[in-house]
Amino acid sequence: RVTNLTDTKLEGVVVTNKPANAFRITSTTPEAESSEGAMVWNVGELGPRETKTYKFVGRSDVAGPVTNCAAVTYTPGASACATIQVTKPELTLSSDVAERYSKCDPIPYKVTVKNTGVGPASNVVIRQELPEGLVGPDNRRTVEQNIGTLAQGESRTVTFNLKAERGGTYNLATNMEGATAPIKSTITVGEPVLQVKVNAPERDYINADIPCEITVTNTGDYPAMNTMLQFSAE
Repeated sequence: RVTNLTDTKLEGVVVTNKPANAFRITSTTPEAESSEGAMVWNVGELGPRETKTYKFVGRSDVAGPVTNCAAVTYTPGASACATIQVTKPELTLSSDVAERYSKCDPIPYKVTVKNTGVGPASNVVIRQELPEGLVGPDNRRTVEQNIGTLAQGESRTVTFNLKAERGGTYNLATNMEGATAPIKSTITVGEPVLQVKVNAPERDYINADIPCEITVTNTGDYPAMNTMLQFSAE
């Protein structure tokens, strides 16, 4: 019997049995190989605390004690297994912004990034290059936000406060490393332009009511909100 006395699987186990010269082998179970007068069983792997049994039958040609020597060898070193978790994070982007703004108003541009893949996504950075005519804080043409690590299924929303230098239509394309697809948004910026016209007679009588007509016109392409008119006569 050959027994693994350890708690680790052994590999390359070989059992060798060399009987006395006067002892003739008639059968082996399982069948053994013969090598230089010895029986050899290639056990291979032997699990922790596992035992395997090998038998042989023979007869002696002489009377007296018969010496039988058995030995076992194995490949030194224990095998070890390691489990590696393979991750595949995937990022999806979405945006939330109105289609139309006034040049006088700030433009809150919201971008949401979500990790829809397997495992965390690290070093996530949202970076937006702005087209000519749009600027971010400190009049920068590029705005960015460091998200850091997004766990599996986690999402994060950031808001970039933009402003328009002039009216027009602006196309925003936001992309980032690891994102499945870019997002595109179109913003139209209008500008109210006010004109004031005063219609009054050049001459009139003293102590008489003088009719004055003031006309305010918005010639721009966006409503002028909270408009206030001040008039003074000198």
